[in-house]
Order: sequence, then structure tokens, then C-alpha cells
Amino acid sequence: MRAFGKTFVAATVRRSTVTFDQNATFMGTSLQHELSRVVTTADATVRHQITPVTDLTFGVSREDDRFLYDSARSSVSTRVAGGVKFDTRLRGEASLGYRAFEPLRANVPAYRGLTANADVSFATVGSTRFGVRVIRDVDYSYDIQQPYYLQTGATASVTQGLFGPLNGSVRVGLQQLAYRG
Repeated sequence: MRAFGKTFVAATVRRSTVTFDQNATFMGTSLQHELSRVVTTADATVRHQITPVTDLTFGVSREDDRFLYDSARSSVSTRVAGGVKFDTRLRGEASLGYRAFEPLRANVPAYRGLTANADVSFATVGSTRFGVRVIRDVDYSYDIQQPYYLQTGATASVTQGLFGPLNGSVRVGLQQLAYRG
């Protein structure tokens, strides 16, 4: 909904189900049993168009994860994040925020801290594009002893147009998974 000339407000509620095949296993663990869940999310976002190709965003969301086979893995999260979106030779989105991740099981430590998500690229005058991706957020683990991890990582890439529709790319990245349990 347009709130002012260049300011938009949105509110959404989503409910999705994450399911794994009954035969899906990893290191002897049933992924269906450990990771299948229903995710309910409600969020509110304000977007302000600074220029025709640049937006600023601010959002708040609440996420409720209910696991289908092991309710002790369930959690509730609150997120607050601000970001920017570009659509010129500098293209992509970047956001920085705070997440309060609260597992419902008392003996699993909560996570409260910084989150980040960026996927930004820059195209030169020629046919070369430089890109950077950054992530810092919580995700679920298959291991019940360490039910989630904090993923922190970055990837840099260079893509060069070779001829016609053919491109060549080089990527290098580093990811760290800090398991919590």
C-alpha cells in the first residue's frame, strides 16, 4: 500500500510447510523426523524510494517454527532489519538486522544478535560483473544434540562475458557454521 508519494507499507502473513521425504537421511539421521516443520511468519515492512533505482527498507517480523515430529525442537524468532536495494550498474540488496531466536526447549541456548544478508554486484562498462554475497543467520541442524547453528560467510565472484551467451565465472567463499546445543 502506498503511504506517501515514495513510501510504501506492506504487511504479510505466511504459513508454509517444510517436509522431507521419508527416506531422506543424513549420517543415519532421518531428515523427515528431525527437520519437517510448519513455519508461520507475520511481518511488516516500510519501503521508501530514494531515487527511481534505490530503495531503503525497514522491517519487523515474527516467526513461529513448529516441528512435526519433535515439538522440543520448536522455536520463536523476532527479527528487525534495515536494508537498501539498488537497480543500476550497482545491483542487488543488502540488509543488516537483529534476531532474537528462542528455542522452546529450556536447555537449548537462545541466539540474540546480528544478522546480515547481502547479494550485491557491480557491472563494469564492458562485460564484467563483480559480486559479493554475505550471510549471517540462524538455521536448523539435523543433529538433535546441536539443534541449530549460526551461519556466517561471504562469497566473492567475477563473471566475464566470453562470447554470445557464454560467460565465465570465478567464485571464492568461506562459510562458518557455529553449532549451538
